[in-house]
Amino acid sequence: MNRLTRSQIETLAKLLKPHGLSADLYDDLLDHYCCTVEAEMSGGKDFAEATDRATLKICPNGPQEIQSESQFLHSQLKNNPMKKFMYVISFLAAVGFTTGVLFKTLHLPGAGILITVGTVLFVFTLLPLIFYNTYHNEKNPGSTAKIKAAFGYLGFSLVLVGFLFKMMHWPSAHIQLGLGIIMLNLVYFPLVFMKMYRRSVG
Repeated sequence: MNRLTRSQIETLAKLLKPHGLSADLYDDLLDHYCCTVEAEMSGGKDFAEATDRATLKICPNGPQEIQSESQFLHSQLKNNPMKKFMYVISFLAAVGFTTGVLFKTLHLPGAGILITVGTVLFVFTLLPLIFYNTYHNEKNPGSTAKIKAAFGYLGFSLVLVGFLFKMMHWPSAHIQLGLGIIMLNLVYFPLVFMKMYRRSVG
């Protein structure tokens, strides 16, 4: 394998320095760059071409992308106890809601409380977790992903709350169900299935 000269390593270092990377990430990324460039040069490419190909392989959207992903992962690890708590609450929401529906169907006492508490927890814990994780798992989250997440959350929330109002015979149930279904059918579902279609034909 071709070994890089000191001047070539300094050239790679100059490419990374302006991006304000953390010290640890800078060292790791420079080492990865050097190894990738050496591998490309061993395949017969010159230093300039090998550097361009290494950039496309390592960080096609710039070193800041790796920096932001690293910071996001770090924040996710720091918030791990909170996420565990949210998952527990989400589990209780699902169990409470489904048990409430069962109790309502069988005309057992406590159905209204279970459905109401389950729906509130569902709307404010489980749904935000689902759409938060869905958005951040997007490879290139942009305005379309934000619109999809926002309308998905609002649509499903309105349907759930409308279903609660319908089960409890409270007013405005039809309005909430209608608005929720319109949001899902006109915005969320088209965006989801369009993405699935593009993946299938891509």
